Order: sequence, then C-alpha cells, then structure tokens
Amino acid sequence: MHATMAGSLAGMAPTGRRFRVPFACHWRVRAGRIVHERFFFDFHQMCEQLGLSTDDAAAHFAAWRAAA
Repeated sequence: MHATMAGSLAGMAPTGRRFRVPFACHWRVRAGRIVHERFFFDFHQMCEQLGLSTDDAAAHFAAWRAAA
C-alpha cells in the first residue's frame, strides 16, 4: 500500500510525507458477504517513512480505537 499523509490520521497532524509498505488482508466471508476483515502491515516501517514516533503513533491509534 502507498499513500501520502495529507490529512490528520488518528488525531496526528499531517506530515505531507509518503509511505509505501507491503500489506495483506484476511477476510471472513459468510453467504457471499464479507463479515470480518483483518488488515496486516508493517506499522513501524510506515511510521519511520512518515517521520512519526512509533510510540506516539501507537498511543494515538489506541485512543482513536477506544473512542470508536
């Protein structure tokens, strides 16, 4: 996957930097519909390319998930 952090992400200010990391998705399908998705990627590599601290980014994502 590749993207540019042009907007805020989980409450973090945009860096304007690009990242490219490999990823994999695992889907559970029931009756022809996706009922669950799990997305895997290298979080540390993404943070490094975006110039983010992995500890700070992990804390932002944890708070973002808890608020959802």
